[in-house]
Amino acid sequence: KAARISAADILINDNHITHIANDHKKELEALHISAIDYVTMIVQRYDEIRKNQGNSILLVKTNPNKANDTITIELVLNIKYKFWEIKFVQLFCPKVLTNC
Repeated sequence: KAARISAADILINDNHITHIANDHKKELEALHISAIDYVTMIVQRYDEIRKNQGNSILLVKTNPNKANDTITIELVLNIKYKFWEIKFVQLFCPKVLTNC
């Protein structure tokens, strides 16, 4: 059954960028990109949207050659203001980004 997902803007603030930059410093340096470029790339090139718990969804980018190489961004819908907010970013393998 297909999930019903609301279309809305994605909000990312300075705290999110700082958190991503700190948590994924090695991966970002290896890719020679900033945290905001990293998020933008995934948001623009995801392969799949998965329904998650509550008001959240997962944007997933998968390496076509290795199913376990994925990047996941969790977005939570702010119902009051009608925007998606980045809650969590998980990077399993930076090779995924080079196969976009």
